[in-house]
Order: sequence, then C-alpha cells, then structure tokens
Amino acid sequence: MRRILLIIAIVIVSYFSYFVVITARNDFEVMELRAKKLYDAGRHADAIEMIKKNRAKFEKKLGKQHPWVALSSDVLARLYIAAGDYKQAVECCEQALALQEMNDQSKPKEVVSTLILLSEAYLAEGEFFKAEPLMQRALEINEKNFGPDNMIAATILNNLGLLYTGIARYDKAEIFLQHSLSITEKLNPEDPEIATTLGNLGNVYCKVSAYEKAEAIVKRAILIREKKLGPDHLTLAPSLSALAVIYVRKYAYSDALQLMERALAIAESKLDPWHPELANYLGLLGVLHCDLGEYAEAEVFYLRALEIQKKALGPNHPDFAMIQGNLGVLYRRMGEASKAEYFYRTALEISEKKLGSEHPQVASNLLNLATALVAQDKQDQALPLMQRGLDIEKELIDQVMGMISEAQKIAFLSNMRVWFDVYMTVVATQVPTNRAARDHAFAVWLKRKGAALEAQRQFREALIQAGDPQGKILFERLAQLCTEVTELTFMGPREGSAEAHQARLAELKKEQADIEAELAKCSQNYARDRKRRQVDAATVAKALPAGSTLVDFAKIDIYDFKAADICESWKPSHYIAFVLPAGNPDSLTLIDLGEATPIEQAVAALRLALQDGQNPEAIALFGHRLNRLVFAPLATGIGNAKNIFISPDGVLNLIPFEILRDSNNRLLIEKYTFNYVCSGRDLVAMDDVPAAKGRSLVLGDPDFDMDAHATSASNAASGHMAEATQPGRTFQRSADLRALTLNPLPATRVEAEAVAKMIGENARLRVGADAVESELQKGPAPRYLHLATHGFFLSDQEMQDTLNSRGPEVLSQFSSFSGLTSDPARHYENPLARSGIALAGANTALKGMGIDGIVTAEKFLTMPINGTEIVVLSACQTGLGDVKTGEGVFGLRRAITQAGAKGMVMSMWSVPDKETQELMEFFYDNLAKGMPKAQALRHAALKERDITRKRFNSDNPLYWGAFIYIGDK
Repeated sequence: MRRILLIIAIVIVSYFSYFVVITARNDFEVMELRAKKLYDAGRHADAIEMIKKNRAKFEKKLGKQHPWVALSSDVLARLYIAAGDYKQAVECCEQALALQEMNDQSKPKEVVSTLILLSEAYLAEGEFFKAEPLMQRALEINEKNFGPDNMIAATILNNLGLLYTGIARYDKAEIFLQHSLSITEKLNPEDPEIATTLGNLGNVYCKVSAYEKAEAIVKRAILIREKKLGPDHLTLAPSLSALAVIYVRKYAYSDALQLMERALAIAESKLDPWHPELANYLGLLGVLHCDLGEYAEAEVFYLRALEIQKKALGPNHPDFAMIQGNLGVLYRRMGEASKAEYFYRTALEISEKKLGSEHPQVASNLLNLATALVAQDKQDQALPLMQRGLDIEKELIDQVMGMISEAQKIAFLSNMRVWFDVYMTVVATQVPTNRAARDHAFAVWLKRKGAALEAQRQFREALIQAGDPQGKILFERLAQLCTEVTELTFMGPREGSAEAHQARLAELKKEQADIEAELAKCSQNYARDRKRRQVDAATVAKALPAGSTLVDFAKIDIYDFKAADICESWKPSHYIAFVLPAGNPDSLTLIDLGEATPIEQAVAALRLALQDGQNPEAIALFGHRLNRLVFAPLATGIGNAKNIFISPDGVLNLIPFEILRDSNNRLLIEKYTFNYVCSGRDLVAMDDVPAAKGRSLVLGDPDFDMDAHATSASNAASGHMAEATQPGRTFQRSADLRALTLNPLPATRVEAEAVAKMIGENARLRVGADAVESELQKGPAPRYLHLATHGFFLSDQEMQDTLNSRGPEVLSQFSSFSGLTSDPARHYENPLARSGIALAGANTALKGMGIDGIVTAEKFLTMPINGTEIVVLSACQTGLGDVKTGEGVFGLRRAITQAGAKGMVMSMWSVPDKETQELMEFFYDNLAKGMPKAQALRHAALKERDITRKRFNSDNPLYWGAFIYIGDK
C-alpha cells in the first residue's frame, strides 16, 4: 500500500512540475510576442520592463538556475542591444552565460545564442578584443553540434567579419563575410538578413577603395530590404548611409546628402532620441557638410552626435573618438589650429586605448594632430607623429595589396598618398637638413613608390614558386581574358549595337579584376612567408655598385598648413630628388627641384621636338633647358660618380636623360651611364628572382599579312619604307582600329638573324610567317627575348606615327560605328590594352579576321618571362604609356616588369628601321664582350651616334638616343 501511495505521489509531483513547465513555456512565448509588439510600437522601455518582471516570475516558479531564466536574460539583452544600452546587455548576457555553464541541462544552441549576443554587445561597445574569443567559441560549439554550414554559423561569420573590419583586418573580414554570404544564399536566399552581410562586405570594399564593387553590393542590399521590409524599415538606414559613404569617397556629395537625410529621417522616426545609432548618421552628415565647406552646419551635427555618444556610449568609445577627430578636422579647416589640436589629442588617446596602437584610426589621428602642430610652427613635435602615422599606414598597405585587383590597388594607394605629400612638404620645404626626417622620408618613399607594381610582381612570382593548382587555373583564365579583351578593343563591334559591345567589354574587364583579386589571395600566404627585406638608405647604399649613385625622383603635391581656406591649401606640385651614393647612406641628400610645371613644360617641348625630328637645334635647346631644371641641381650629390641609377617619377619617365645637355653643351651620355629602375627598392631585390635558363628567343620581320595576301596585295606592294627624313603624321583615334595597316620592316630580318647568331646557344630564331604570337607563350622562360617589329602606344585619343619608323602606317580613311565617338571623357581602354607590338598576322587581325598578331602589354602579363635576363623591344615607343605619379608608366614596360623579367631595353619614340638594326647589333656585340647591360647599350648608342653624324651630317639623337635600359645591375 505504501508503495502504491509513493507512486501516486511521484505521479502527482511530476504532473505538477510538468504543468508548471508547460505554463511557464506558454508564459515565455507570450512574453516574447508581447515584448516584440511593444518594441515595434516604439515602447522600448515598456518592453524591457515587461521582460524584467517575467524573468522574476520564472525565478520564483522554476528557480534562479533554470534554463528559462537564462533565456529571459537573453531576450532582455537583445532588447537592450536594440535600445542602444550595451552595458546592460553585457550584464544580462554574462548572467545568462553563468547560469548556462552551471546547468548541465543547458542546450548547446542556447549557449551559442548567448555567446553571440554577448559578443554583439561587446562589438557595439567597441570592445573588439573581448568579442573575438566569444565568437570563436560560439563557432566551435555550433560546428561541433550542428555542423559548419547553417544559419547560426552564417550569423557568427558575419559578426566576425564586422569585428575584423573594426580592427582594420580587411583581408580577414572579407573572408568571413564571403563565407557567411555563401551559406545564407545557399540555405535561405530569401532571408532579408542577406542585406546585413552585403552591407558589411560593401563597407570592407569601400575602406580599401574598391568603390565600384562596394557600390554594387550595397545597392543590392538596399533593394533586398526595400522589397522585403518596405521603404521605411529601420534596417534600411545603415544600408543608405553605407551607400552615402561610398558616394562621399567618389565626391558625389549631392547623392550622398540625399541618402543621409533619408537614413536620418528613418532612424529618427524609429529610435529613441538618445540612441547611439542616431549619432552615426549625424556624424556622417557632419562629414558631408564639412567637405562642402558648410562649417556651421557641420558643427551642429557633430556636437549633437557627440552629446548622444557621450550619454549612450561613454567618453571612451571608438565612435566618440571618431567624432572628436572629425571636430578637429572641422576646426583645423576653420583656421583654429589650437582648438583642433585639443580634439585630435583626445581622439588619439581614446583610439589608442580601445583600438590598439597600430589601427588606421590611430594613424589618422596622429597625422591630423601633426598638421595642427605644423600650423602652429611646432615642426619638432609634428615630425615624430607623422613618421609614426605613416609607419602604421605601411602595414595597412601591405595587408590591402593582397586582397584587391591592380586598378583597386592604385585607387587605394592614391587615397593613401595624401598624407605622404603632407609629410614630404614638411621634410622637403621646411626641414630639408634634418637628417633623421630625410632618412625616414626616403624609407617611406622606397616603400610607397611603385607599390602596386611591386605587389603584382610579388604575387605573380609567388604563384610560380608555390605551384598552387587553383592559382594556375585562374592564371590560365586570365590569359584567355587578355586575348578576348584585346580582340574586342581593337576590332570594335561586329554584330549588334555599340552598346552591347561596350557592355561585353565591361563584363570581361570585371571578370579580369575579380580574377586578379583572387590570384592575389591565392599567393598571399606564400608571399607573406618570404623574408621581408628592410629597405632604407643603408640597404640601398650597400646594394649599389661601387662608384655609382642613385637618383630617385618624386613628384609631390605641396600642402599649405596655414591656408585660410581648405580649397587653397594645396599648392603647385614640386619635383624632388633623393641622391644616394654607393656605400655611404650618411651622404643621402634631398633636393627640392621646384615647381613641376616648368619641368613638365620642358619635357613636353623636348618630346615635341623629337617627335618632329627635323630640328636638332631645338632638341639641343630643350635638352639643355631640362638638364638645368632636373639634373644640374644634383651635381653636388652625384659628385664624381659616372654610373647613375635613375628612378624617375611623373613625366620624367618619358625622356632618356642621356640626350640632355650640360652647360658645356655636351650630351650627358658622353659622361654618364644611366641604368633605369622603377624604384630604388629594386636595387635591393634584384637578385631575388633566379635567372631563366630557357633557350633565347628572337623574333623579327613578321609576316603581318599572313593568311590575307589575296586581300592585301596593294598594301604589300607599297610596303617599302620611305626615307628617314620623311615627316610623320598624326591622326585622331577612332573607336574602331581596323583602319590601321602595317608595312613590312626589311631591316628587322637582318637584325634578328644577326642577333640570334651573336646570342648563339641554340637561340630560337623566328622570322616571317614563323614570328607568331604562340612562340611567346612557350615555356620555359627564355634567357634572352628579342622582338624586332612594329610597336605602338595609343593615347586615349590619338596616336603619333612616322611612316619610316617601326610603327604602323595609318590609312586616310576610318571606319565609324554608331554610338562610338571620340568623346575625350570616355577612357574605356586599359593602357595595357593600348600598347604593344605586332607579330605575324597582325594585319589580318586588324581587319577582324583573327585575333593573333596584336600582342598587347596586357598579354605580356601572362607570358613565361619570369627571370628572363633581358627583353629587348626593338620597336617604336615601347617605353611609353600612361604616366601615373608614384606608379610609373602603364604600358609595356610595366607589364614586362610585372611578369618578372629582370631587365629590358625599350624605346621612347618612333625609331628608324636601319639605324635601329645597327644599334642592336652593336649592343649584342658589347654584351658578348662581357659589358654590363646598361654599359653595352650606352656604347652602342655612342657608336651609332658617330655613324649617323656622318650619314646625315647632323648630331640628332632621334636616330640613336631613343633606347633605354631598365632593370638589374
């Protein structure tokens, strides 16, 4: 009987417990539903109070350690986060997590949920380093119990992406956000939360200057939210502000202002007036008005944002520091340097404490503070801050170079260039004799100059060395794309509209950019693992050959620290030069050559005289003028050195220094040997790439009409070149390039045969119909590569050409296509697609009957020439291209350098056929005698000068001075 009564008692207790649990569960679900309705109605405080009361009930009914008490704390934390009360959210989450860790019955899903909430609260507080281990723990528990690909994992990965964006690890952020996006799109493609991840990803791309990519992604996020949630939903506001930031970076202020005002209106209608999210939108509106010069309006927005942040987040939050820094910028622009200094110092103190000493926001605060100090004539205090800020930026540049395409690299570096110019203004114009500042400035310039080219070259080399299968597939696809882009660029539209042609070209270029970015990622880890060289004056001086000197030019914009109006703060650019003798870093000198305009006018005048070619006196006059401006001032630094390594910048890339004339009217080639390098940094790294061991390849006298003799007999009949004195002609560029035709170059066959014989070692000689593009794609990389043919560089609107030169003859008639005009604003072709050489079948290709024969610089990027000792382009204008300050010339010389060749010989203008043949034979003869490459070219040029002076009774460098040597020592 007693046993029966015991069983009955157990059943009653169990039923009562079950009843309590069921009732509590129902209460919990009802509580959640009611709280959501209250919150959605804007009654945030009521929703929070209701949850707190219900949590107390659960504690009383179920005990303080029951899992549902923890769940109630989670709900409460979620509400606190939404309301912007992150401190309370952290307390609730920590309470819930403690309960879950004490209770063996806690479900993994509930623990993961609490970890996510706690990490989100820490993120919102700016406590990134507290949030990271919580996210990693949540990811591990989730993967262990539920697998790697689920919506919870997508949330955690998104949050990790947000975290790494916050600490400026954009490479990591992109990986986590892409992973999160792929999971969500696979499992729940209709989930509006996709827009959150898209917005975060767009923010990453915006920060690394990939603006087009960022804009497309954020616009997609906006469309999703508008479609799924309506045009006034609260979550739409951050997407609108993200797009506004992109437009600010693109200087589209009107569009940005409309977006920000809409975002603020949505936020103000949905949020408490003291919600910290409001401060973000107010701060961005402050930035907009500040950039527009509307300082009073900007101040109002900044101060209101600051007040909200101080109350909601406290005075030590990174966002509070950002507004402080922005106020500093505002007061600096208003001419109140001392007031700006106060805000910069406050921002710096907070950002260092919360973000770490190497964060880009710290760099920004350091550099801004330095400008305020210089404006108060406190250069001694400013210089160490500038140096530290630029050193932080250096690490960011290294990181970003490994995640974006070349075009995006250049845009990013352009944005980063501003602070370098500000710093160089101080060093070059205010403290040029400060040795520590001069040495640091040179080290920064060594790192920055040609940084995009160096990154592309390193990643290409890393792909070759690492042997990554995925990288190989991507590289092969990139080669195919280069061919397709060349065909479309040169052939024009065939069928369909011009608009469709342009759309297809844009589609291919987008895929190219995406593959470039993926290739950078494939090779990033390998490239990082390579020993990093410390490049400074000491290492470069040690790498220079004995008795030589480096002259490293830089074109800088000059900043006026005391300008009353920000619009007047940038003054005319200057050229400066670092002069470094071999083995003596202490003798590094920095010389300000003055304003860029007179120098660039002299370069233009000299190039124009060379282009005409008929007035040696004019060439001599302008050569003398340019020497007086850019080389004579370096005499003290150069001293007795005769071997000069030149790293040009700006338009100085477009002239050979050899043809400048000194005060005694002597050509500089008579006294100096010039060896050109992309950057002084190259002198240290020249031995990193092993020399190629493949058989040398010589191509000459290509059969341009191959496979089209019947249709081009008249062209072939007129193929013999006119006399060297015939003046050249110019023409405006047509959108369709099938109007070009190429005449044969008889001397190139003689040259090719002679060169192949002098090289010996079973050199592969290909002439006539055998001089085809496919020969260039055969591996392994040749030791020497010599190409004697037509070369071309098409500016975006016109091409200079000489009938008796190794450049294409231009027919008088042009084909035109509807919708394709010579609009100078179009600029749709990559400069690497507008420069190159012609091989067998080129005329056939230009008539739209094939794709081989036109070898653009872009195609050279994928050729096996890594480690090739020398690439000789015995053709017209092969050293030309689009000039970008700090990055050199975008054309064949860049492509060949990027592809890994150790050295190259290139021409700076249209060269005559016979004289070039002679010069090249002399050059190879000198190489065979053991001369260094730069010396071999100098002696060949001097010998050809003697010949042409007798032949034409004129000392005209047009015939012998076009070629320069770029590369290793």
